[in-house]
Amino acid sequence: MQGRNTLMDHWIFRYLPWAILLTHAWLALTFAQERILNTDCSYQLFSSVNDRSFFFQESRYGMLPTQIPVVLGILLQWPMKWLVIIYSVSFPLVYGLIIWLNQRVLHAPEAALATAATLMLGWGSTFFHCTTETHLLLAASVLLYGTYQAFGRDTSSLVHQAVPLMVSLWCLSIHPNALFTVGFVAVLAWLRGLASARTLLPAVGLVVAYTLAAMLMAEKGSYDADKYQTLLGGLGRIPHITDLAAVWFLKEWVGGQYLVPLIMAGVVIIFGRSWRVAAFMTVSVLVFVLITILTFPDGDSLAMMEKSYLPALFMIVLAFCTALPRMRFRRMAIVLVCVGAIHSVYTIQEAGLPYSRRLEIMRALIDGPGGHTAKMIIRETPYKDTPLVLNNWALSMDAMIMSRCMGPIARTIFMDDAPDRWLVERGGNFPFLYTSWNPNGMQIENRAYFNLPDEPYALVGLP
Repeated sequence: MQGRNTLMDHWIFRYLPWAILLTHAWLALTFAQERILNTDCSYQLFSSVNDRSFFFQESRYGMLPTQIPVVLGILLQWPMKWLVIIYSVSFPLVYGLIIWLNQRVLHAPEAALATAATLMLGWGSTFFHCTTETHLLLAASVLLYGTYQAFGRDTSSLVHQAVPLMVSLWCLSIHPNALFTVGFVAVLAWLRGLASARTLLPAVGLVVAYTLAAMLMAEKGSYDADKYQTLLGGLGRIPHITDLAAVWFLKEWVGGQYLVPLIMAGVVIIFGRSWRVAAFMTVSVLVFVLITILTFPDGDSLAMMEKSYLPALFMIVLAFCTALPRMRFRRMAIVLVCVGAIHSVYTIQEAGLPYSRRLEIMRALIDGPGGHTAKMIIRETPYKDTPLVLNNWALSMDAMIMSRCMGPIARTIFMDDAPDRWLVERGGNFPFLYTSWNPNGMQIENRAYFNLPDEPYALVGLP
């Protein structure tokens, strides 16, 4: 097996991770405003600004590193436009730190490459769902592999033995999928001879115990509780699995967005030089895909469905990158990584077109005739013969944030809390989108920061 220092002398392991990450960061900067138009992103940034504090959805406190730059900017009262950019770029900053740790501190260049590749290959709409904890979990899970490569054989130092355990705890605090990613990393490290079973058992046992406790203690009605319930009740769907929306989504994406990861899986099986790793990767991916299908049987938004399959892609990419030092036709394999990254840039740009269109509409409303007045968007609903859509809270939040990026006050698309009155005044069949003044039942506490106008809102049609 090639030594780690020899690998670091090769440009692939020294520079390619940073090239991929810089591409990711450039996209994060370019599409900073578009990313805020995603439901969860606007919700998280709105909540942090409104409360002047950290915001941990579903108590996922492991997201702390990505929120520190944003909260610092809020406390320093930086302009909203800066906060939006900082919010978007804070994620690749954390990923860059993980790559640096894998490369320079843990001397695990394969893990550094796997971190970057995991954060690009197979992405599209998911890029605009950047607040999702799954992305950070995958990067942290690769860091866990790096700790095993650095310290897995050192049984004499309690500090070194504790490092993988601490990273496992971090993974657990990020997302419930840690059960699968940490378990996969631990067994892969054992198959690669990086750690003994005795070293790995504490981390695996901790993950299993934590996950079982989280399932039992999940708050009723919460997102996680609903997904656990869906999964546990999904065994009856297996005979009709091919009819489920989640399977349709997967079949549609395998021939396009997921094509490169699928080829990577074939490369690991054919040229990986380890039948045990190939078999473990194949079984793990198939099991996780089955669990994902049963958890999201009816499908979801493109971003959510992409996100749900990301851990399976992570398993393939990590197995692929760790096999590179021993792999036949390694140059061809590296070309595959580059092709996958380039293709993801294309799919991300395509996925960003609807968000860019929404930004154009907002700019036209704010900068158009009567730009000094507060405004609301009127639009036709997507539902036939339905003149009203109630309480689209995400659209309220992202419009408030983006209008503060474009002007001195929040010229938002909010309407008051009397939709019936508006219907009477405008005519019973006049279609428009109604959004509440306090989205998602939240009171706007930080009025000075958002600089809300006092004058009444004016109805404005879409250009």
